[in-house]
Amino acid sequence: MLTRALYFLVALTTFNGFSLAQDIIVFKNSDSIQAIVVEVGEEILVYKRFDNSDGPIYKKEIKSISQVKYKNGTVDFFNVEKKITSTQVSEDPIISISEKDRVLTATKKVTEKLVKMCGNNNVGNYSYDVYWDAVYKNADNVTITAPILIYWWPKEAIDDERKWVKGTIVLGPNDAFEWKYKSTSINDNSTYCFRKIKP
Repeated sequence: MLTRALYFLVALTTFNGFSLAQDIIVFKNSDSIQAIVVEVGEEILVYKRFDNSDGPIYKKEIKSISQVKYKNGTVDFFNVEKKITSTQVSEDPIISISEKDRVLTATKKVTEKLVKMCGNNNVGNYSYDVYWDAVYKNADNVTITAPILIYWWPKEAIDDERKWVKGTIVLGPNDAFEWKYKSTSINDNSTYCFRKIKP
């Protein structure tokens, strides 16, 4: 009897642990929602809201979605826009593991500097994503260009009040790199700060 109750308790705890996990859908405009992805089709993604799993089913066009981060840790990228001319790309655009490490190191440095300089001492958690599908080597086969998304939450964020900035890291030889600002979710004078970040 005690064994049966113990098994039931373990099963219930395990089930509750799994039920608390959610998928995160990130849209091309960098908005995101917590969801339970039901189906990913050719043109439509079907999901339920995580906070209302018994509620209605929602559908979004794939072309409006940047990525889906699944509860198991995998990520699907959609509609990565590569604006690369044939003169920019080397014969072998794939980067090595050590080059990926260099990209991650540079991204981490830019993220920390940006949060410190432009966060107005109001940053709780922060992170970044590298759009690996759009990373490429330039024709010189030395310079690597990596589009990134840096995002953070204010210390006292309400719901998913995430802020973000998009840009590109251009990584040269000897770990030298340059940050190029592209866009942000913030509509104030912070864009000046984002533009002046230097490695």
